[in-house]
Parts: sequence; structure tokens; C-alpha cells
Amino acid sequence: MKDIWPAWSTLTEHGAAELQRVTAPTLVVVGDRDPFQPLNEAVELYHHLPSAQLAVIPGMDHGTTMGNRADLLSVTILNFLLRNVEPVPAG
Repeated sequence: MKDIWPAWSTLTEHGAAELQRVTAPTLVVVGDRDPFQPLNEAVELYHHLPSAQLAVIPGMDHGTTMGNRADLLSVTILNFLLRNVEPVPAG
């Protein structure tokens, strides 16, 4: 824990130019009731990532990410993965 704590506890900011270089499909997920991740900041992040998709989960806040909206969150993530992950060839 002591080795990874600095990465968790230090705010990292990435500028628009740096985010534009992320070309991998990216799912930006935010709850419409999240006080720690405002919707407008998630939208801004989404606009800077060239291959991003945005999912706004209704009724989800920061503390209930896997709580009362786990069903919708799980389906959203699964659908994103199914659309963006190459199938593994049968071997």
C-alpha cells in the first residue's frame, strides 16, 4: 500500500493535447448525481479523447457506483467492450 499510495493520493492533470494522443477506445462513465465528478468535467474529458464514448448513468452517485445502478453500469460496460474488443480467434 505504501508504494501505491502516492499514485492514488496525488491529483494528476492531463492537458487537452496529451488527451488527444489517446487513440484507444475509451469509455467515460459518470453518474448524474456524482458530487465528486461533475457532469461537465466528464463531458469535457469525453470531448478531448478522440475515440471516447460517454455514458451518463441516471441516478448514480459516487458512492453507489456498484450499488443501486450496478445493473445499468454493468450493461453499459459490457456493451462498450463487445463493440470495441477484438474477438479472440478459436484455437
